[in-house]
Amino acid sequence: EKANESAFGKINDFASLCKQNRVSFVCLTSSTKEAIKTIKEENNLEFDFYNTDGTVLKTMVRSNPGLMLLKGGTVIGMWHHHTIPSFNDVKEMYFKK
Repeated sequence: EKANESAFGKINDFASLCKQNRVSFVCLTSSTKEAIKTIKEENNLEFDFYNTDGTVLKTMVRSNPGLMLLKGGTVIGMWHHHTIPSFNDVKEMYFKK
């Protein structure tokens, strides 16, 4: 509910490319189910949302929204919503290894 919604388009595009490349993509939020439904509908978001504690989220990612790349439970990349790289850049830097 407090996320900068101007970033949702870029994030949704990123999530779509993840899906096409068989890369898991989920959203963690502390919002209510009703708020999630509204946000998904208003922004045409095509990825799954999971509810978690807000304090934990603030510890994990300082921006709202932000993007975190995990591999085997290890954080290998993290970006503020202003600096989210293209999917192709992430693919080249992290998925080819």
